[in-house]
Amino acid sequence: MPGVSDNSEPDTPAPVDEARHAELVKKHVYGDPDRRTVVGRAAWFRHSSSASLGIEIVVAIVGCTFFGIWLERNYTHWSPWTTMLCFGVGLGAAGKALVRTIKDHEREVADREATALREAEAERPGAGAEPGAGAEPGGDAEPGPGGEE
Repeated sequence: MPGVSDNSEPDTPAPVDEARHAELVKKHVYGDPDRRTVVGRAAWFRHSSSASLGIEIVVAIVGCTFFGIWLERNYTHWSPWTTMLCFGVGLGAAGKALVRTIKDHEREVADREATALREAEAERPGAGAEPGAGAEPGGDAEPGPGGEE
């Protein structure tokens, strides 16, 4: 019959090659700590704040402007000053969001650079055991004009 295997026990799984399984686990990102690039947050999550910045700017400006229009028509009747004032508040909120995102990005870049520097120093052979480390240049200098120091 087509589609029927010769195996008499279809529910029995094939035996697992343990050596091959261990090799695949080691190659997998979560099995190999050296391939884990991001500690703490997922790679896609690092960019979510920057990606949502445009939406945040539009919502702040448009939302505040529409609130100003509503406020002007229903309460203040100071045309066009209430709308302009709320538009300015929206611009301020958008600017604050932009500055916050820039600072977060700079902090993240500094953290990544510091981590890369620490890893490079840890991998360098003989790190911290350089001859003359911490000594002044010309350590065998003669005493100054006043004699011995």
